[in-house]
Amino acid sequence: MADAKSQLKQAIKSNEHVIGYLTGKKRLPKNHPEYISLGDSSEATSYVMANKDLWEETKGSLEFLKAY
Repeated sequence: MADAKSQLKQAIKSNEHVIGYLTGKKRLPKNHPEYISLGDSSEATSYVMANKDLWEETKGSLEFLKAY
């Protein structure tokens, strides 16, 4: 679990917006962003739109993020 927390901290440093979109604290836009900037909400939006199903299929992953 310590390794997972360490990796999560590193991911947050890369883009702090991803967790909000994955956990539903932030609402995803209806469309993919036209342009993507690293570390920006546009990057997070694009990532979550492409990968949210994988997170939802991985047992306990979203609960882990919500507990962080």
